[in-house]
Amino acid sequence: MGRLSRAQLQQLNRAKVLAAAREEFAARGYPGAKVDAIAERAGLTRGAVYSNFPGKRALYFAVLAELAELAQSGAGGSCGSGASRGTGAAGGSGASGGSEGSVASERLGERGGAAATFEEECSAPTALATFARSWMARLPLAADSATSHEGQGDAGPARLDRHLLSEVLADERTRRPYGQLLKLDALVLGLALERMRPADRIRRVRLAESVLTSLHGARQLADAAPGFIEPFTVINTCERLADAAPHDTWDPPHLPYVPHARPVDEPWPLAPTPGPSPAGSSLTGLADPTGQTGLTGLTGLTGLTGLTGFTGLTGLTGPADAERAACRPPVDAVRGVPARFGGDGVLAVLGLHRLEAVEEAVRAAPPDATVTAVLVSGSPDELIPLARLAVADVVGCLRATFPVSAWPRLQVVYDASGSLAAAAGVSAVSDGTEAAVRIVEGRIVARADGRGACHAAATAGVEHLAPTPS
Repeated sequence: MGRLSRAQLQQLNRAKVLAAAREEFAARGYPGAKVDAIAERAGLTRGAVYSNFPGKRALYFAVLAELAELAQSGAGGSCGSGASRGTGAAGGSGASGGSEGSVASERLGERGGAAATFEEECSAPTALATFARSWMARLPLAADSATSHEGQGDAGPARLDRHLLSEVLADERTRRPYGQLLKLDALVLGLALERMRPADRIRRVRLAESVLTSLHGARQLADAAPGFIEPFTVINTCERLADAAPHDTWDPPHLPYVPHARPVDEPWPLAPTPGPSPAGSSLTGLADPTGQTGLTGLTGLTGLTGLTGFTGLTGLTGPADAERAACRPPVDAVRGVPARFGGDGVLAVLGLHRLEAVEEAVRAAPPDATVTAVLVSGSPDELIPLARLAVADVVGCLRATFPVSAWPRLQVVYDASGSLAAAAGVSAVSDGTEAAVRIVEGRIVARADGRGACHAAATAGVEHLAPTPS
C-alpha cells in the first residue's frame, strides 16, 4: 500500500472515529458515552477526535446521519416497495392491533414486491399510508422497549436516536435550525403529494406538516411511553389526512415588496464542459463540499469490529480509495445521486435559519427549471450532520414509498465547506444566509440577496437577461 496523503489519512481517521463512536453510543447510550472511550476504541488520541469533530454532540449527530443515509441507500421509488422491509412496529408480525390497519396498509404488505404494477395504482392516501408504514417500521416494538435499556439493545438507529430531541432542545443553536429543517422536510413531502394530484393545483405543505407532526410525535412516545403507540392507528390517521387536508394557500405577505434581482452576465463555474465529464456538471476542484466523507466504500479497515449497521466499512485497499472518498461530487440528497448543475434553473444558497425560503423559488421558477437548495451553516461541523439526519429521515421514506414520478423537482445539497456557495459568488456564509442566482445557458444572469432572494431570482426576466446568441 502506498503512503497516504494528509487528506487521505484524515478521511481514514474520521471513519475510525465514527465507527468507534457508533460502538460507544450503542454500548453506553449517548449520556454515558465518553470522548476518551471513543478515542480508545478508535486507536487514536483525544486530540485526533476533536480535530474531526468539535464535541460529543456533533459526533452524535454525525453517527445518526451516517446510519440514516446508509438505511436509505437501498430505497426504491414506488408505493409499497419499501413498506414491507421493516421489522419494527409496523413492519413485522409482532405489531399489535393489526385490525386497525387501513385497507391500503394491508394491501401494501401483500404487494410490496409488485412495485411496477402497484405504482400505477398509487394514490395520495396510499402513498401517505406507505410513507407512515415505512416510518413506523423503524420504531421499537412495545416489547422491545420494555426489555431494552441503555447499554443493552441500543444497537439499531431507532434506539440510538432516542436522545436526539433532548440534545436539540438543549441549545437555541440547534433548536432554530431543526425547526427550519422540519420545514424543508414538509416542503419535500408536500411537493411530492402535489405531484400525485397535479390537476388539483392545491398546495399540500400544511398536510405534510400535519403528517410529520403525527410521525415525530409517535417516535418520541415510542420511547417515552412504551405500549402507548398503536402503529396501525398512526398509519391509518396519516392515510386519512390525505382527504382531509387543512386549508392551504401560498401568499407570503412580503413577496410584493421584494426588490428585483440584479442583472449580471457571469460565467457559471459548474456549467457543463466538453469532454468526458459527468453529464450536467463540471466538478473540478470541488472536493467533498459536504464535509462528510461517509463510511460507504471504505474497505479493509482492520481492527474495527462489531460495526453492525455500517455496511460499507470493511477495509481500505489503497490511497486511491481514500482519495475517492475525499473527492466525492456533490450529491442531491433527495434522489441520492450526483447533483445536476448544468441546466437552467435557480440555485439558492441558504443558511439553516432560512431554509423555508426555498419554496419561493419552487413556486416561481419556470416549470422546466431546476431548483437547487445549497445548505450552508456558520457551524457546519455540528449542524450540517443534523441537516443530513433530518432530511434523510423523510427522504428515505419518500424514496421507498412514492413513485419516482412524484419526487419533487428540488435538489438539496449540503455545502459544509462553502465551496458551492463560493462558486455561486457567495463568499461568506452563516446560518442567516439567503442568496440566489438565476442560471441560463451556462451563465449567471441574475443575482439576489436577503429576504425574498429566491423569489427574485426565480422571477428574473430571463428574456432580456439571457446572453445574446453570438
